[in-house]
Amino acid sequence: KSDFFQTICKEDGKDLGALIIWTQIRSYIKGSIEAVEKGRPLSLEEYLLLGKNRCRLDGERRRYAYSIYEAYSQWLSINNKYDACDRTANILHRLRRTSVADRLKERVNFSRIYVDETQDFTQSEIALFWVLCEGGGSLFLAGDTAQSVEEGINFR
Repeated sequence: KSDFFQTICKEDGKDLGALIIWTQIRSYIKGSIEAVEKGRPLSLEEYLLLGKNRCRLDGERRRYAYSIYEAYSQWLSINNKYDACDRTANILHRLRRTSVADRLKERVNFSRIYVDETQDFTQSEIALFWVLCEGGGSLFLAGDTAQSVEEGINFR
């Protein structure tokens, strides 16, 4: 993914930088709770509707970031690749299928899941923990937004 972003993120002087573009894709377009609920990445219109208190890029920069996302998505498809967001979405999709979830419960029984450094996870990754705890009753999250070290996450 770094090769892709280093070569494509410069156009018409709107270079947001590879990390900013990746953060938009990972935190919002593919990794947001809205994307999880829809079972797909956000459309451009849905991405543009995210409030400024969540995504600080203006409309023009969001459109540019989304155009890079579309090129990235096509690049992944052409090269038969996937990223961490795709992996998480695939796992969530499989766990939503009753037969897969039932087979997992036969093998693995979580009484509790404790997650530290929550600020370093996307909303979709946190949703995965939620599903594994069957609704979050035994899910314990801890984090500090001032200590975020994971690049590509915009935790709020």
